[in-house]
Amino acid sequence: MRQLIILASAISLVACSGGGSGSGSGATGGSGTGIDIPEPEGNDDLVGLSSVASTEDALFQAIAVDDGYAYVCTGAHGMLIVDLSDITSIASAQQVTFADGNGCRSVGVATDGSILVTGQSQSEPGSWIELRSPGKNSQVQASLNIAQNVEYLAGTNSHVFAALGDDGLMVFGRNDGALASISSVIGFDTVLGVTVWDNSTILAAVGAEGVAVIDISDPTVPTVAATYGTKKNTARRIVVQNDIAYVAAVNTVQTFDLAAANPESTNELWLTYGSAVDLAITENGSLFVANLEDLAVLDATDPSNLRLSASEMIASTAGGNARVVGVSAIGEVAVAVEWSSVGTYQYLPDRTGPDVRVDRLSIDFGVASLKKGKGLVIENLGDEPLEITNVETDNPLFEPELSIIGSSDPTQATLPPCSDDPNACKGILQIKFLPEDSVTAVNGIVSVTTNDPDEGVVQIAVKANDLDGAGVGAPFDPNGEMVYTDSKTGNDVTIKGQHPGKVVLLAYFATW
Repeated sequence: MRQLIILASAISLVACSGGGSGSGSGATGGSGTGIDIPEPEGNDDLVGLSSVASTEDALFQAIAVDDGYAYVCTGAHGMLIVDLSDITSIASAQQVTFADGNGCRSVGVATDGSILVTGQSQSEPGSWIELRSPGKNSQVQASLNIAQNVEYLAGTNSHVFAALGDDGLMVFGRNDGALASISSVIGFDTVLGVTVWDNSTILAAVGAEGVAVIDISDPTVPTVAATYGTKKNTARRIVVQNDIAYVAAVNTVQTFDLAAANPESTNELWLTYGSAVDLAITENGSLFVANLEDLAVLDATDPSNLRLSASEMIASTAGGNARVVGVSAIGEVAVAVEWSSVGTYQYLPDRTGPDVRVDRLSIDFGVASLKKGKGLVIENLGDEPLEITNVETDNPLFEPELSIIGSSDPTQATLPPCSDDPNACKGILQIKFLPEDSVTAVNGIVSVTTNDPDEGVVQIAVKANDLDGAGVGAPFDPNGEMVYTDSKTGNDVTIKGQHPGKVVLLAYFATW
């Protein structure tokens, strides 16, 4: 992102509510403070304003925003509180640590502004939950340890609702400063997210089963009122506004009109090009999506007709592949979490210009001894033609070549706006790897130069025969142990030897 020069004109922003609750990472509380923000120069419609990078290898994982502060889970390092009073110059306000070195996994905001935090317990199986006061000097108001693993929390001024994955959903009463379990909902394969719709109803993201509407008019006996399918896509997060439920369902974003006679018949689906893990809706109908590969903005002014209107590749400050894992909103400003940073991004829908997007910023050819090719999609999300003026590589073993309808030039082409021609606005960037052998690790950068006012040069990291892992078949010390960091919780997990001999450690990465 280039350095921004701030102009004199200003846009008034008010912290918006992510539905009736203000709970969850994709929502903000209803008590937001009005702020003024100067309009950045240039033509880009999604502009990075300010960011705070992680320190000491902290792994940013989840975010909730309310009343001028962002609360960011930083894994084993606890929770970072970020001051958002100046959205163009955000700053760390407080680093919160938890008892026993517990790591922070998920954070949300209850309807009364209380902060809800959870993570995996280090001292015993299961999870810990804390109810905290809001603000820079957030203090513990109540805490509880439970035997289950908590995926997500939402709450009202009287109750807390915990999504427990395979263990269903649990309801806790907030009684005289203490949390106590009063009921549960089971029968679903998994419960990954929860949000408050109104005083008597919550919505639960129940994985491949979709969205569950749960009556909590009597919290001691919660009742499943309805379930709406998400077409076998795994529902993970939900926000609700004006009776419209917005669902992050991994490779889709979906909507349901809950006020309709048959909400399932109103289901709208937008296919992501990444993996939708979190979302936030603004009062003006902009839907911010943490799409793992990037931050996306959908036009949701008509919830039955979702349209991709902008996106931003957020570079990792720690190197490696960027992963956008959480988002909230203040007015038309997204507050987004990438594994290595938290930042603010202003959406300016009235701006025009080309907007380049590639569907990934890295390609791994794996082990290859023969010529091998892979491709990625390049498209123009803007309002004006995208001129691709050059494609080049810094390593001749990787050969990039454009494959775009109407162009025979391998390094230059023009893509019209998708609003003009949804079929012609996309093309393929093919990259061939020409190995010298199957042993030597090879790395390179493929650069695509365009007239995008913000991302003039897009760089794609490419590699092959680059294996970075533990040895297989190494002797296992039965009296020793191996320790690794759980990427979801930030906690250290210890593997101890149970049987003599050798061990094979299999590692994988999944986009959830």
